[in-house]
Amino acid sequence: MKRFIGFIKKEFYHIFRDKRSLFILFGMPIAQILLFGFAITNEINNVDIAILDHSKDATTKEIINKISASKYFSINQFIEKESDIESVFKKGKVKAVLNFEKDFSKNLIKENHSNIQVITDATDPNTAGIVLTGTEIKSIRNSKASISESFCEFNEKRELFVVNMYIEEYLFGSHYNHKPRAERKLLLNKRELKKLNKAVKNSGLTIVPLKLFINDKGLAKLKIALAKGKKIYDKRETIKDRDNKRNLDRIKKDFK
Repeated sequence: MKRFIGFIKKEFYHIFRDKRSLFILFGMPIAQILLFGFAITNEINNVDIAILDHSKDATTKEIINKISASKYFSINQFIEKESDIESVFKKGKVKAVLNFEKDFSKNLIKENHSNIQVITDATDPNTAGIVLTGTEIKSIRNSKASISESFCEFNEKRELFVVNMYIEEYLFGSHYNHKPRAERKLLLNKRELKKLNKAVKNSGLTIVPLKLFINDKGLAKLKIALAKGKKIYDKRETIKDRDNKRNLDRIKKDFK
């Protein structure tokens, strides 16, 4: 033990005698902290975007000018039709496209709201497995499923589920049939789940389904990606409002 303590003392004496050793041991780490501490930031700045303006009215022009004047976005180009969106993403020049609906100002005045669709580049998607019942997988194989208006969210246990995905009841399912819009658990590895959960919490992004398909082994898979869109509670309210309207229309027809 005495020999070990003596060795440590000897090394410390050597370090403090040699200025180069002192610089390497203490100077370099301090310099890195100072440099990288100011160089790295998680703020969103100068994101390259494209604009698709179907309305081209005074209101959309004002919004576009405000976006252009902000430090957060840089308008890279204007496109004329939706078919150009994919080619713009493939060129890698933009990260998102803002799509203004037709008659933007009229809808804003008449209905007190208008829609701006934010389309993001989903070139880094994840492919997830889905926990399904026997009747659900049979309906998917018969192309009786839809992911329109569906979205993904984490529960309290940090498990990922797809919400509002429609799978039609199986024709020969009898009383063992499934609920068409049940929430279904998605299967990803721990690293992928952790990455997605962190992105949702820190960046306010939404996990959206892109494609539902059957792979070579006959298993149902769901391609998902992070995108900027409605928050979860907004989506749930949209679904609730649509269902309520549907029920109200049905009641009105019954009384006619």
